[in-house]
Amino acid sequence: VRNVQSVVPVLWSVLIALSALQHSHAFPPSASPSASPTAFPPASSLNRRPFSLSKMHITTAEELLSGLEQKAQDGQPVCGVALDIDETLAWTGKYWLEQMQVLFGNPENLSPEDMFKKYKLCQHVPYYASNPEAMKWMSERRSCDTTQRNLPIIQGSVEGVASLQKHVTVVAYLTVRPHKLAEGTAWWLKEMGFPEATLVCKPDEVPFEQGNAWKAKVLGTLYPYIRGMVDDNPSVLNSFVPEPTASADASVVHGYPGTFFLFGHDEEEAKQLLQKLGERTAAAKEAGKTVEMKEVVVCPTWPDVVTHVTSRAQELSRT
Repeated sequence: VRNVQSVVPVLWSVLIALSALQHSHAFPPSASPSASPTAFPPASSLNRRPFSLSKMHITTAEELLSGLEQKAQDGQPVCGVALDIDETLAWTGKYWLEQMQVLFGNPENLSPEDMFKKYKLCQHVPYYASNPEAMKWMSERRSCDTTQRNLPIIQGSVEGVASLQKHVTVVAYLTVRPHKLAEGTAWWLKEMGFPEATLVCKPDEVPFEQGNAWKAKVLGTLYPYIRGMVDDNPSVLNSFVPEPTASADASVVHGYPGTFFLFGHDEEEAKQLLQKLGERTAAAKEAGKTVEMKEVVVCPTWPDVVTHVTSRAQELSRT
């Protein structure tokens, strides 16, 4: 493991903890659920169940917070981590790119793996972003329950989450997928072998473009119960930091007091992402905003996630 190094201004204690593994980014094999799944109970019936962290329970962020607060009042506080789904557990981008290359062409003649590594998000592929039909297709897939049931997994994610559970509580799966996809998402998690836990999806009324800002706000609200987040998307980190020009009460503290485990980015990507984040933070502070983050730990692969989460298990589980 490389030495920890700070890359952003003071008040951001950002750690780059990178494993010296042979492959800095592990791409998963194609895999999908069985063709004839057993139907998962509808979200409406799940929401009528008593609150439980040991069952697959579809709920809202507000209901999760209420349940965690009640447990704390009852003398049974629960603290732990939350897990993102897309590009952290499910390799959604690869699945989409496989389909899009067939439907809309592949002028660079890249494999889905190489295209994903180059652009990260399907909407960032220039010849798809400029194609109205491709953008329409992506928009439809985001609302397609069937699509969620056919996604491949990220290599090592099932085993990694099982290892995490031996040391910390997985409090919730927290995703920007719309709530209307919760049933298919819960089915996929169970079918792929992920442990049962609360599932929180983005409210349907929150636009896709505001999903990462919604997630950042939820994480801040759920602290200290959720003390760590495993997520691939640096846009969530950026959402913790207000724009310098945004009007805000100087007394408001922005950021996340927990630990953000940034998954799936190699060393060079991490340096660039965190450098930009540091610059954004500095600009916000110069504009009079108060921004505090505890640490960001970069984990290129699931073995890295396991190493760095378990090494902080006592802190992440402290009640």
